[in-house]
Amino acid sequence: MNRYLLSLSAFLLGCLPVTLNAGEEPEAPVRVTDDPTMLDFWVGEWDLTWEGKDGPAKGTNTIRKILGGAVIHESFDGRPGMDFRGESFSVLGRVEGSWKQVWVDSAKGYLDFDGYKEGEKVVFHRLGKSPTGEPLYQRMVFYDIEADSLTWDWETSPDGKEWTVRWRINYQRKKE
Repeated sequence: MNRYLLSLSAFLLGCLPVTLNAGEEPEAPVRVTDDPTMLDFWVGEWDLTWEGKDGPAKGTNTIRKILGGAVIHESFDGRPGMDFRGESFSVLGRVEGSWKQVWVDSAKGYLDFDGYKEGEKVVFHRLGKSPTGEPLYQRMVFYDIEADSLTWDWETSPDGKEWTVRWRINYQRKKE
């Protein structure tokens, strides 16, 4: 292999997630799906509402298919409800056979998720760390999915069994 390929390989390996240390809880197993339309309900322009620190808040979210329809791109704007913006990219992983999502935001956040259907819900989960460094399960749950509305919850759990809702967003499809 030439030097360029060796350097590129070393760089890419450095970008991979760090494995868990001995004694930490393993991440929940990846659930395989072959449903390339799992996120089609989400595509479109959305008005968002949620309960903020100072009362009702609102923002917008634009979800579209890109790269020949292979990738779902999200562009979240929390303004005027909060000064927070973010983007995600979701794809049905060719090798893994499961949905993958990466999220980045204006608060320098980076999160990576595995996604699957659980009955009528769509769930993206990950194992992260709490502010004190302890393992912390995190998930996004899309539910009550209708043609023009849905509910999204951000939940956390110390053990992956008991979940606490940290943020609930109500989606309403924008009127044309």
